[in-house]
Amino acid sequence: TTPATTGETNGIGVGARLGFQYLGLMGGVQYDMGMGSELEATNTTVTTKDDIKKSHLGVFVGYNLPMMLRLWGTYYLDSKIEGDEAAGSDAGIDAIDSTNTWKGGGYGLGVGFTGLPFLSINLEYKTFEYDEQDDTDDPTDTTLNPVVESSEIVLSVSFPINL
Repeated sequence: TTPATTGETNGIGVGARLGFQYLGLMGGVQYDMGMGSELEATNTTVTTKDDIKKSHLGVFVGYNLPMMLRLWGTYYLDSKIEGDEAAGSDAGIDAIDSTNTWKGGGYGLGVGFTGLPFLSINLEYKTFEYDEQDDTDDPTDTTLNPVVESSEIVLSVSFPINL
């Protein structure tokens, strides 16, 4: 069997959540996207670095603890990584270029410190598995074999608005 491609992404992202809270329990939908991100992918002995755009759509459930902490888990129903540069533009091998989009899903776990007014400092771990590829040169989606696995550690600041 062919070894899986693994990768790590870095860059700046933005996101939003819309949901409900009853007592300490919270839940809803989440969307986030990466801007100016880079994917470093490794498959056996070959490592590539590619500029990418990424987006994630998921549902979350969590709990606001009385000790100024909140915990949550997110299941990502739809996750995409799109190449953001032309094939061979970085004079090397591309894991993904501007004609390709990887599609998949994943999950995330997070904790937030809510001790500051109107501000939460968050730490999240996210992991994704991409098993489908959409190529603009080919109208049908193809299966990625092997799949591409990606993980992220996210440090973020959020401004919760409770109505």
